[in-house]
Amino acid sequence: MKNNIIAYLITSILLLSSCNSYLEEDPKGLISDAYAKTEEGVESLILSLYQQNRYLPQRLMLFADTGTDVTTYGMKGTGWAYESSIYDDAKLISNSVNSEYWKYLYQILNIANTGIQYLGETPISSEKKKELLTSEVYALRAFYLHLIVETYGPAAHYADAPSQTVITEGYQPGIATFYKRILSDLDIAFKNLDVPQNTKWGRMNIGVAKAIKMRVLMALAAYEDNIIAEAGYTKQQCYEETIVLCNSLINDYNYKLLGDYASIFDANNQINDEIIWSIQYTSDLVYNGMDGKKIDCNFLHRYFVGWCNKSVTNSNQNIDGLWSHSRVYGREYRVGMPTYYYISC
Repeated sequence: MKNNIIAYLITSILLLSSCNSYLEEDPKGLISDAYAKTEEGVESLILSLYQQNRYLPQRLMLFADTGTDVTTYGMKGTGWAYESSIYDDAKLISNSVNSEYWKYLYQILNIANTGIQYLGETPISSEKKKELLTSEVYALRAFYLHLIVETYGPAAHYADAPSQTVITEGYQPGIATFYKRILSDLDIAFKNLDVPQNTKWGRMNIGVAKAIKMRVLMALAAYEDNIIAEAGYTKQQCYEETIVLCNSLINDYNYKLLGDYASIFDANNQINDEIIWSIQYTSDLVYNGMDGKKIDCNFLHRYFVGWCNKSVTNSNQNIDGLWSHSRVYGREYRVGMPTYYYISC
């Protein structure tokens, strides 16, 4: 026994003395603080927002559409989506559909706030590049702030600077504070964003920023006059500027409605003149995982796929020889379905 203990201690000492070499790490999937303060790093930080955007449509649909006149309860009888669809009040507060939407909105906002701060601290080789990145991240932050305030109203926590620690107390200065910042951010974005034709598909450009500002102004116009005034506008100004922005989108760029309505829903028609802004995904399966907890790919459509192999007339029994998954849309999640009101409009 004594010899075994000595051998164990010697082995442990050898392992510990050599650990400096094999514990050295160079993670490629993380943006460290030092790297983020380089020109390449701060650009990567801002570009990472587009990957984060992939999570938003799913959470927004589950949070905002389920249980409304648009989307109702499908077939899945338990869990977060069911609770949202039927408005189970006792569980709605702690429901992950609600908590995760809040979490990811503020996570993305914090990245945008960090990008804005680091752009001011980091030397950029080209002034034009710095101006474009600045306009881009300000436009993205305006988009996130608008989602937050329109979702949570006066209860929304306001933040325009990055946080390094967990925030346990909310700062709730009111709706007008959000709108003043949103409109200020968009004014900065308008200065140097490029036209859609010169911008990589899916990336922020002046057309997207104008479309965002249209939505912002129309939302602001619906509030009380004192809130609109505190944000620096009148109701009439909101409407008039929205009209100007609409005309600009119609006349100044190449956006136009497609001649064939059905082509809008063609999965192979992802780039066309009707799209102002779209979230990008890759077709490379190595980078387009199917993990339900990490929304790296687009499977929002699955929430509307029902049990394709179940018989309605025979006690919901399986139909022999019929696939349970849709060959076109994949695995069934049975979460939601359109309401009768929606499909009959």
